[in-house]
Amino acid sequence: MKNFSLRCAILFLLVWQAGIAQAQVSGKIVLNKDFYEALKARHGDRLLKDALQLEVWSVRYFDVKTGQNGQKTPATAIFLQEKWNGAGIPLTVEAAGSQVNLKFTINKLPLSGKGAKYALVYHLSAYPDQYKTVRFDQKANDGSGRAGLRYEANFSATLGEKQAVGLMSLGTNVTQNYTINLFSSTQVVAFGLLDFIGDFFEDAAELVWEGGKSIAGVFIDKKGTIFTQIFGFVQSLFLDDGVIIPRYREMTAAEYSFVNAKIFANTLPPREKIIITNLLGLGRSPFTWPTGSIGDKILVNLGKRGYDNPLGTLNLFDDPDIPGQILIHEIAHVWQIHHSDDIDFTLNSIINQIENGIEGDDSDVYHFVCGGAWNDYNLEQQARCVEWCYVKRENPAAYTENCEEDYVKNYIRGGLAFRSAACQQLVDAVRLKRKAVQDRINALKIAWLTEQGETVVQNADGTIKVGADKGIQNVNPPSSFMNNDSQLNQLKSELAVLEQRQRDTNCF
Repeated sequence: MKNFSLRCAILFLLVWQAGIAQAQVSGKIVLNKDFYEALKARHGDRLLKDALQLEVWSVRYFDVKTGQNGQKTPATAIFLQEKWNGAGIPLTVEAAGSQVNLKFTINKLPLSGKGAKYALVYHLSAYPDQYKTVRFDQKANDGSGRAGLRYEANFSATLGEKQAVGLMSLGTNVTQNYTINLFSSTQVVAFGLLDFIGDFFEDAAELVWEGGKSIAGVFIDKKGTIFTQIFGFVQSLFLDDGVIIPRYREMTAAEYSFVNAKIFANTLPPREKIIITNLLGLGRSPFTWPTGSIGDKILVNLGKRGYDNPLGTLNLFDDPDIPGQILIHEIAHVWQIHHSDDIDFTLNSIINQIENGIEGDDSDVYHFVCGGAWNDYNLEQQARCVEWCYVKRENPAAYTENCEEDYVKNYIRGGLAFRSAACQQLVDAVRLKRKAVQDRINALKIAWLTEQGETVVQNADGTIKVGADKGIQNVNPPSSFMNNDSQLNQLKSELAVLEQRQRDTNCF
């Protein structure tokens, strides 16, 4: 009887152990070495004990509907239920060049399965003030295999207010290995307004980082409407050079001067508000999009060719373009956004036009025919009008008629006429005369300084320096010395005549 009982107990133990499949989960948290050193300086020996924590939680996933752009959008809510009470999860430090790997191993963790699901949850309680943006990788997976779902997690309610939180759904394999990235930046994120704590997307909507900069894979308007959720923008970001890292920069002074001189006549937002990127949108086409409400930065997405040289030909479509043509079209959208009184209307108009162009014949969306009222044309038709006005002005021999020009003068340039050949000559003459006046003023300043025994240095770049730190622009000779120079007075008189001619002919 005793042997029988013993055999039953052993059999029960074996069956019980077989029913509790266990996993070994290992991996590493990867972070920049400079950021790790800054964290150590802030937290000392508490860094890997309680400031940076790695935990396992049982989780549940529920399909829900959340409000997006006035509509109910499918989402998956993640609820952290109970923290696993296994052994602590220590982190060991391994240097790897400019990075640091914080390695971990979790033994005897129950496997996720139909009855229970587990996730790694990692959070950092605080970080140095010089780091403006800090975030973890997060990869949620409810097991359904559906892509592009929006996830929401109850991090704040369960963990308290943490400055950086992430979640990685665990799989069903006996042996699992994960890499978690902890990104940091000392620069303020130029655009991309997502709150990555408790509101993130699987795969496509992760931030992409390059050299301490960031660019969001999704954009949000002032109401928090997520562009990805409106028409599937998650699938629409493309890079045409085979590089996965988006790049962005401010519009250069030369590019800004070009578009103003050719079409926009200083009616655009400030140059630093216009951001050029190497992204392309749906159909691998350029697109322009604001990053927030009125007055915020505006992204002009031109692909690699446009990012490298927007003043050249981009060759993105079957029809050949001339240098600067596509840039002018997209900057027309910048103009529209900048002059919009209702940013939500403008955003929805752009979205609807892109949708229509993708779903079917885009002739009504883009095709412009003169003769209608300007406000009756949609935003793409207006931009096409601006684009073809530019094309025809650059090729007057090929296009003898330019019906688009009056629209651009009246509605884009604020009533300012385009420069004729005579006007361009006058503008150039004014520029040269102003330079001659300034050159004479500088020459008089140098003469006066020499009389005073000052040391005057002509720099290699043509600038003039006086003494150790006083520039020529800060030198102020007596007014009698300047006013009595006949050559300067003659140049100023000639400039006044030219500027009056500009006013009389409205030539600017």
